[in-house]
Amino acid sequence: MGTDPRSRSPHMPQTATYGIGAWILAMPGQAPQEPEELTTTLLDLLPEDETLWVELAARYDIRLSYGLFFEAWNRGFTLSPELLARIARMRASVDFDIYANHED
Repeated sequence: MGTDPRSRSPHMPQTATYGIGAWILAMPGQAPQEPEELTTTLLDLLPEDETLWVELAARYDIRLSYGLFFEAWNRGFTLSPELLARIARMRASVDFDIYANHED
């Protein structure tokens, strides 16, 4: 992949010959950094070869997962069409976990 994972699932074998486990590359951020900037930085660490991503997607589930923590309700962000196209070329799904600090 051109970079080492930041962590691995305890069930991931040492070789990449099995279709189980996880190869995780994290890009933590803090405001005012936006998801667009962080995602671009993360993807810049990975190969852009679309053929590689097609081959990987045939064997594995590729997913970008976001954990977003907001201090108030009604907050959002935008991902540009260019970034979304780049993610699509990787055959990756996108998962959002969004949390708001809300007390009743």
